[in-house]
Amino acid sequence: MRLFNDDKPKEVTAYPGYDPGYTSPRPVARVRPEAEEFACKARGSLELFGSGEPKVIREPVREPRCQTSDALDNYQLGRNGMVSNLLGGQGGAPPVSSRVERVKPEARGIANAHSGSGTAALFTNYGNIPRSARAAPRIKPEAEGAAEAHKGGNINKLLHDPRKIPQSARPVPRVKDEARTIAEKEGRSMNKNLTQFAVGPISGRPEPRVKREAQDTADMAKGGRINDMFTQYGRMPLSAKPVPKVKGDGEDNASMAKGGRMSRLMHDASSMPSDPRPIPRAGSSSAKRNMKAHRGQMASIFAQQGSRTVAMTAAR
Repeated sequence: MRLFNDDKPKEVTAYPGYDPGYTSPRPVARVRPEAEEFACKARGSLELFGSGEPKVIREPVREPRCQTSDALDNYQLGRNGMVSNLLGGQGGAPPVSSRVERVKPEARGIANAHSGSGTAALFTNYGNIPRSARAAPRIKPEAEGAAEAHKGGNINKLLHDPRKIPQSARPVPRVKDEARTIAEKEGRSMNKNLTQFAVGPISGRPEPRVKREAQDTADMAKGGRINDMFTQYGRMPLSAKPVPKVKGDGEDNASMAKGGRMSRLMHDASSMPSDPRPIPRAGSSSAKRNMKAHRGQMASIFAQQGSRTVAMTAAR
């Protein structure tokens, strides 16, 4: 393989003064003799900036480490392959190697099951496979009833047939003979209220604890007042008024204190008594004339001012 074209005309140069035979000086190699082979490998085999001739480094052929002839045949077969022989029609049968069984005879059934025979039989012979051996029961005959109850037998009977549920053991009664009648009523009374309400004789009523003279008060305390207010409102008798605490000579003052003064002020102010006049401070007749003359001057000033305003408006 040539990297440069030798047919190129010699007179054509890259630039004026170009000398194809000139090489720049190279530094002295700093490689020891025993490392020259590795230095050549690191530098490369093409030598683009050298003579231009590729330098091929031949690596030594490694000998195969095959101890037997069978191993050497396998090595050659793996290195060269047999695809070309197969394509050319010259390929032979591959070497048959004797396989050593790694499963003991007593474990053959387990190995077959792990290799997929169980799943294959499930897909191909479903319904025809014999049932596997069941384990021996771990329950004694005398405990069979308790085991059945723990497996859900009681809840099954409770949902589907409650009459088959056996009654639990009852404790010894702790009631004396003379109190048995009262004890038997302890559940039957509520049962009678739920199933036979308002049926049968009425139970005896206890003696009233209210005296005859307090019967009316007791009836009122039981709701008689509120009942009368809802049903006979407006027709009920008035309650007794208390004795007035105002005497006869203080009736007017009490009426005024209850709002009579404000009522007269808002509706009948003319009937209210006038305030007492103060004692005049003018004792002589001349002082009385001066007081009368100086009383009401503001009204005369307003009258004069109003007449003047009317005269000026008329003049305009």
